[in-house]
Amino acid sequence: MRKHLLAILASAATVAALTAAAPAQAGSAHAVMVLGGGQSAVGSLIIGQNQSMGGLNWTFTESNRDLSSSGSEDRASALRVTGDSAWVVYQHDNNGGRAYCILPGQSINDLHHAWWQFGDTISSVQRLIGPNCFNFPMFLSTTL
Repeated sequence: MRKHLLAILASAATVAALTAAAPAQAGSAHAVMVLGGGQSAVGSLIIGQNQSMGGLNWTFTESNRDLSSSGSEDRASALRVTGDSAWVVYQHDNNGGRAYCILPGQSINDLHHAWWQFGDTISSVQRLIGPNCFNFPMFLSTTL
């Protein structure tokens, strides 16, 4: 238990340091905007504006039911997950519409690919407890 608590505190310190170093996002308590290929927070979902994480990147460390305040709503072309939690990305706000789960350590370089047809459609995200996708449909490739 003590080891788990220390890991949580270390993660919180990393997030706080990144938040202080990153440009402020007006009205967003859930996202840290990182320009280009900056470092990500421990245990995060990174949304890339362009394919292969080009352009702006937005890093989320907790669930967010409305991405409009972060500036990333309907702008995702790539995804990457760090840490040990799976994430679900949703087509609409409030976790509605189509959904896909992305596993820890996985990257999707082209959400516009015919397999997914999910580019520029993500409006909410949910961090799951643990590395499993349960019954959510999954992104099955780390190379697309």
